[in-house]
Amino acid sequence: LEKLIALCPDEVALYEDLGYCYCEEYRLAEAKEIFAKASALDKTSPRIYYRLAQVYIKEKEYDKFKADITLEDIKSLFKNTLQRKG
Repeated sequence: LEKLIALCPDEVALYEDLGYCYCEEYRLAEAKEIFAKASALDKTSPRIYYRLAQVYIKEKEYDKFKADITLEDIKSLFKNTLQRKG
């Protein structure tokens, strides 16, 4: 996946998948970094925030997640999800 990202640096799904792999391997700092890059490319993807939440849960950093994700972020994600479903 890292080589694919080098070839296709704007492909959000690659970052999501790599972050997921890092999370599953408990490479949590790297997973957060990758999800940050993914969210910089697509701030409307609920999947990125869901995966990031999984990282914080593994770290038992619940308050940190609540501090990093605002209510406005959640409202925006919800609105965009509804729009995609049409």
